[in-house]
Amino acid sequence: MWFGTQNGLNRYDGYNFKIYKSDIDNPNTSLTSNFVRALAVDKPTGKLWIGTNNGGISLFNPETETFENYRHDPKDHLSLPHDMVRSIFIDHSDTVWVGTGNGLARYDRKDKRFQQVSIPVTLTPSSPLVIRSIVEDKNKTLWIGTTYGVFKRTINSETFEKHSLLSSTSSQDISTLFVDNESQHLWIGTISDGIIRLNLSENTTTRFAHDESDPFSLSHNAVLDIIQIDNNEIWVGTSRGLNIYSPEDNNTFIRYLPDPADNKSLSSSNIETLLQDEAGVVWVGSWTDGLNKTDPYSTLFKTINPDNKRGNPGLAEDLNGNVWFATHNGLYWLSSDNKVSEGLYHHPDTVQAKVRNEIIGVSASKIEPVIWLGTRRGLSRYRVGEQWIEPVALDGYLVYSVFEANDGTVWAGTYNNGLFQLDRNTFKEIRRIPSSLVPDIYQDDNGVIWAGSTNGLYRIEGDSPIQIFRHQETTQNSLSHNTVTWISKDSKSNYWIGTQGGGINKMTFPDDDYTSPDFTHYSIKDGFDSEAIGSIIEDKSGTFWVSTTSGISRFNPESMDVDNFSDSEGANKGGYYVGSGILSSNGNIYFGGPHGLTEFDPNQVQLNQYKPSTRIVSFRLFNQPMTISANDDSSPLTKPIYLTETLNLSSKDSVISFEFSSSHYSAPKNNRYAYMLDGFDHQWNHVSSNRRFATYTNLSPGQYTLKVKGTNKDGIWGEPTELTLVINPQWWQTKTFILMVVVSCILIMLTIYRWRVQWLRQQSINLRKMVKEQTEELRIVNRRLEKTSKRDFLTKLSNRRDFIDLASKEFFRYKRHGNPFCIILFDIDYFKKVNDEYGHDAGDQALIEISKITKTIFRSEDIIARWGGEEFIILLPETPYQGGLVAAEKIRAKVESLDFYYQETKIPLNITVGVSVVSECESLKACIVKADEALYEGKSKGRNCVV
Repeated sequence: MWFGTQNGLNRYDGYNFKIYKSDIDNPNTSLTSNFVRALAVDKPTGKLWIGTNNGGISLFNPETETFENYRHDPKDHLSLPHDMVRSIFIDHSDTVWVGTGNGLARYDRKDKRFQQVSIPVTLTPSSPLVIRSIVEDKNKTLWIGTTYGVFKRTINSETFEKHSLLSSTSSQDISTLFVDNESQHLWIGTISDGIIRLNLSENTTTRFAHDESDPFSLSHNAVLDIIQIDNNEIWVGTSRGLNIYSPEDNNTFIRYLPDPADNKSLSSSNIETLLQDEAGVVWVGSWTDGLNKTDPYSTLFKTINPDNKRGNPGLAEDLNGNVWFATHNGLYWLSSDNKVSEGLYHHPDTVQAKVRNEIIGVSASKIEPVIWLGTRRGLSRYRVGEQWIEPVALDGYLVYSVFEANDGTVWAGTYNNGLFQLDRNTFKEIRRIPSSLVPDIYQDDNGVIWAGSTNGLYRIEGDSPIQIFRHQETTQNSLSHNTVTWISKDSKSNYWIGTQGGGINKMTFPDDDYTSPDFTHYSIKDGFDSEAIGSIIEDKSGTFWVSTTSGISRFNPESMDVDNFSDSEGANKGGYYVGSGILSSNGNIYFGGPHGLTEFDPNQVQLNQYKPSTRIVSFRLFNQPMTISANDDSSPLTKPIYLTETLNLSSKDSVISFEFSSSHYSAPKNNRYAYMLDGFDHQWNHVSSNRRFATYTNLSPGQYTLKVKGTNKDGIWGEPTELTLVINPQWWQTKTFILMVVVSCILIMLTIYRWRVQWLRQQSINLRKMVKEQTEELRIVNRRLEKTSKRDFLTKLSNRRDFIDLASKEFFRYKRHGNPFCIILFDIDYFKKVNDEYGHDAGDQALIEISKITKTIFRSEDIIARWGGEEFIILLPETPYQGGLVAAEKIRAKVESLDFYYQETKIPLNITVGVSVVSECESLKACIVKADEALYEGKSKGRNCVV
């Protein structure tokens, strides 16, 4: 994506911007001006035309990343008419038309000059001819919008003429032109008179203007840009908001304005430019407040929010198909035609009416028009049609859930005061079951009452003993978590249990044994993005919809497919309440959450099927970003990596990295990636958007093919992009040299062999004995030498050389697998004083004693060495930074508490310790240096500490 701003040209890859600016040191090959007003892709060459506000035109070559500049020259009639370029358009014949602040020009590709085009207009001294917009219709007629009206040039004409129908109107100051997809209308945006829509076949006009009394009129008459997106909606940017026009909605405009309370609203009301990319994402550029984007196909869920401060915790559908939903400030209902009622409340004279209006649980009666309500101060009832809600029972109790059973009794779950069964008329207590918080109550088709609590799942069948199912640590198929938030039964007679922290449970009863259910668990490992479940709803097709604290998930238990939807698709950003979900009679699903009521038709929730392309956007050599190198060998790139088809490297280039990006910009963080290096990898490597890079080290000479591919935000994969990678050998790695070495070795070996055979025949008996003795002696000596070369003579620990060898292997393993390790470096405080006062023998004994302590503290897989003098170093594999600090403190404390005596004299010993972690360093050496710096920081802080 390319964006022109007041501060340069910007290239965007979905994650990062690269900015191209004017460079005073390279005026001929850089952008002429940082204020970019117009952009157009030159299809014949792949270059980019850039119109600036006061620097003429720059033609950008992506392969060289240089600019070819064209400016106005008063002495040259074949230059631009003016340095302010407002519009650039390339017509059907690839002719480049440029609208400037003083007329129109046409580019001559052969001579690379501009021809000024005459426009039939009488200019006034104070008003130059500014060409703001250029378009072409399906008849190949060219239209230009100017400060003097609209002009056209037909395909058979060489001249422009003013459009007669528009010349008599007052709307002569044209800001933008747009031809719709069917080329039936020319949409003309004006600076102050709204929009004129010209019917190109009938030659009639329709005007759209702002009307203060009509909220569905254009939001402002200053129209700055017009586009049509692929669902045929017309989007209009004005100086006061964005407007969306749909002819199917009675020719009305829907307005979108900035809302400081909504971080997903527009950043500015001054909408300067609009664009829809190939994936359907609409980009909205403002004049002073940056760039906005929206994906029209991502809004899959509708939010209804009458009480946007407190949310909607309870839901129910009545016998008439009306959806009732609770808020913490009254009761509302949604009619079958999606109209939200006014709020319903307790009478103001009711004791603590405000507290009672904080409604949590809702249940609709099956036998009469009554809605049962659980409030923060008891059970209430609303008789449909009456003015007020009335309190009826459990005064003073917080009623979290409420349910009307088949026998007409009312069940109420409270906050830590038990589960109640009440008579629906007298509200006398029939039964009270001790319980903690009860978030959900359900009755199955067998009449069994199920209650979810924070202490397990209750099964209540008549007068039979109550069964409680809880999580058992030693039983794999027990309930996954004791806090039960949802209970329901599906069309296949399976029970579904939601929990607060244990995900979903499918409950079945083998052999109809209701005393011993089996629980099958579904959690994050199965693809869900949260294990805090609000509701589980089965739609009419058998698909399950799950509300969580993160959003909404679609789940197919048969295929185990899980699709997660977040706020980027319209789900509530704050997630959803427990037990707040219903399937309505019309097939729609409703979930209640802290930010409102979400409604959707399950059949309309479809994944985005756009298959994105994937580009390699960055190349690094030895972790250094490479740019184009035209005149030297500082970089192997001769063009940007995203345009490179074959990359030639030397085998000396032993660490190479590639970064890539998908072309779906709707929610880049949700895109996933895979890469594979043919000739090296045997399968695809899958990574998330925050690890969208591939690194390879020490590749053997040869030719490889790097393949990368990405998904859109919904997981749809695009086709792979390929880069040919050639690793050229050093001279000593060439086949010719290797063949010569092999032949030479063979000849030498044959010669030696012949001589050796003759000698052996003469000395066979003595030589066998001597070889045996010498071989054994040599083996012993080698073992001693090897051990001596790797061990410190005094402490018997690894020496510096052995540590470097072992640590280098651990660093290589970290680079391959990403497992971090820590470096601990410490030395003995005031060790010189020990040597000076007690002698070097005492110092040596202290070093030996500390080495023994170190070996007892650290693990067998930790690498411990004497680094030099009184310094010791330890590498802790697979240890994060906090783990390293803990280990360092342990050795520091152990040494501090050591009773060290030399010749019956106690010598106090302390150490200062520095710790570093490799994930914050670029190399092993840097990691050691960082630990050393930390050690010296500890010294400066007073010694005997860990830094």
